[in-house]
Amino acid sequence: MSPAGDSESPHRAGLVALLGRPNAGKSSLLNRLVGEKLAIVSPKAQTTRGRLLGVVTRPNAQILLHDTPGLHSGERQFNKLLCERALETARDADLRVLLFEADATWSEAEERVAVLPPPLLLVRTKCDLANPGPVVGAERFARVVETSATTGKGIEALLEARKRLDRHVPPR
Repeated sequence: MSPAGDSESPHRAGLVALLGRPNAGKSSLLNRLVGEKLAIVSPKAQTTRGRLLGVVTRPNAQILLHDTPGLHSGERQFNKLLCERALETARDADLRVLLFEADATWSEAEERVAVLPPPLLLVRTKCDLANPGPVVGAERFARVVETSATTGKGIEALLEARKRLDRHVPPR
């Protein structure tokens, strides 16, 4: 039961992995959701090298957000290690969120997330810069949300989508 005595909406907590290619907007989204500049945002790819944790607290939920290194197809051992860190975080998460730029085309990076166990949420990023078209692999995701971390468009819809997915996911 929650502190206010509202037995209809118990307090929930969960780990959410933010996944996607380098510069897809993972760190920007984390900063927007947390309300603080927690993650480094840079046009330089692979600025995030480890898992970065942010916490969003709502009246009935606490969301632990893991910003992960970008998924890419680098041949060097270091690049492979970064990708494995991101996928390891995804496997441990309660919800996997794939960030996909509004004007991007589906690639191997997205496919690596789309085959992970549900629940999966697709977040179209940078929708203030491009008009999103249909996404080839979107049917494998529970929901698709269009966002802009810069303007704040879709941020509340993203949090609501996460809440609605909770109803379909049994607790661990």
